[in-house]
Amino acid sequence: MDCQKKIRETTTMETKGNMKARKTFLGLWGMPILLASLSIFGLVAALLGDGIWNLLGWSSLSVPLLLITKHYYK
Repeated sequence: MDCQKKIRETTTMETKGNMKARKTFLGLWGMPILLASLSIFGLVAALLGDGIWNLLGWSSLSVPLLLITKHYYK
């Protein structure tokens, strides 16, 4: 009897965990999506534009590198 109760509690906890995981999609994937968007924008801006576009491309491509460096030395 005690074993069956534990199984039910575990199943209930797993279901609640799955619900929480669904709600936090942007919590998990928000930063990678942002970094990918910045990288794509930087590459396109640097390839297609001149002047200010080169500066925007350079700065948007440096953001992921700065974050990598920050977390490496953390």
